[in-house]
Amino acid sequence: MPQKSKRRSQSAAAIRSRWVKKNIDQPGDVFNPEISINMPDADDDQKEKDILKNNINILDIGNLFEIIKQDTSLRSLSVLLHLSLMCFDIPWQKIDSFLKDIGGLSAESCNKWSRILIEEDLEEFLEDHRGGKHTESFFDIYPELESLAKLYAVEACKRKAASFTCWELAKYLDDQYYEVTEEVKNTQQLIRSEKACHLDLQRWGCKFDRNTAKPYWEGHERPDVVEARTKFVQNFLTNQDK
Repeated sequence: MPQKSKRRSQSAAAIRSRWVKKNIDQPGDVFNPEISINMPDADDDQKEKDILKNNINILDIGNLFEIIKQDTSLRSLSVLLHLSLMCFDIPWQKIDSFLKDIGGLSAESCNKWSRILIEEDLEEFLEDHRGGKHTESFFDIYPELESLAKLYAVEACKRKAASFTCWELAKYLDDQYYEVTEEVKNTQQLIRSEKACHLDLQRWGCKFDRNTAKPYWEGHERPDVVEARTKFVQNFLTNQDK
């Protein structure tokens, strides 16, 4: 390759000099330690994940499951969770325990319906959720039972022994339902599940102790809360007598 002439070499050197000077003079290319760079901190992200992980509660997951179940098929939702957990190689026994804890189908049932979904007939899998017709909720049909349940929960949460449970409320509602409707109970299944009653209590403003899962009303001894509770009880008893 022929050598560059002296004049061409000088021109190239001058161009390089101007290019370097231009880049040095541009403030955007100069590091300024006083300018903060807004970048996510990996430690902060990990802290957020740890906080969420440490506060995950099976009752919260069960509540979300109960809400979604009201708008979709119990079968579809259970099978979705079952297949998702299997994809991450979660042991079958743990999947079964988790599904039962949140109110879903058993892992055995999910496995059967998963095979139907994957290997056989989609129509058969979906047949229990056709139509899409919106149905009234339990308390829309029986508003008097909701008033009774609220009153019972308010009085039960005042117990010093903190013995009130969601199952107790579910059993109380079951007894009241058959008393109000005068139907004959011929099944062991409760008219409203324990999971649904747990969700009802939360909707009514009840809190749950993280360690014992016992329900309570936050600030239940405050004067304004006591006054509101007393008015509710009096109004209910007055209307009940009419």
